Amino acid sequence: MKFVWIVIVALLFGGAVLFLLPTSTNNAAPLAPLLPRTSHDPPPITIAPTPLPQPTIIDAPIATPPAVTQEIIHRIDARTIELAGKYRVVGNGTEADPYIVSWELLLSASTTINAATGALEAPKWVMLLDGQWIEISAYYSTVVRKESVDELLLTLNRWDGCCIGLPPTPFDSIEAKLASPIRLTGLHLTRFGTFRGQLHISPLSAAGFLLGLYRIEHATMTQAAR
Repeated sequence: MKFVWIVIVALLFGGAVLFLLPTSTNNAAPLAPLLPRTSHDPPPITIAPTPLPQPTIIDAPIATPPAVTQEIIHRIDARTIELAGKYRVVGNGTEADPYIVSWELLLSASTTINAATGALEAPKWVMLLDGQWIEISAYYSTVVRKESVDELLLTLNRWDGCCIGLPPTPFDSIEAKLASPIRLTGLHLTRFGTFRGQLHISPLSAAGFLLGLYRIEHATMTQAAR
């Protein structure tokens, strides 16, 4: 009787062991070993890679846009010209008879100048004024607080040179080097006058910003507002 129980316990123990052992799920048959080639076997097939298509080079000139045929200068009379079809300028560009220019004309330089992209060439109708004598009416101020100054900043808008008014941009301001110093008294004042001088156009930029554009040399004040 003891022998029977021993056999039963042994069978149960063995079945439990088999049940707990992990079973392999990889039932794939092992790969057959490669057989050596014989002289009767066909030669192996070699597939050559397909070459990539090469770009086609056409020896033809690149088309260029047609030239702008718009007339830049249109003379109306002996002392009046029209630039770019809309900016009227009176005078002959000399010291005795300077061009009377508008701020609208100077502001048009912003149509081609963009220091952020490196475009620093002013329009042709603006560059025609480079080196010419001009006359312009403007607000003027100075950042140097002295009673006698020889440099002014001419601006389109009211600005006291510090805190009051609208700070200028290079397109609506002109640095003026005076032919002789003038007296300025008082703080935070806006002044207005008419100036003459020789205009120079030279874009000045740094780090993608336009810092200066217009400068007048030998400037004189012909009339001051009262």
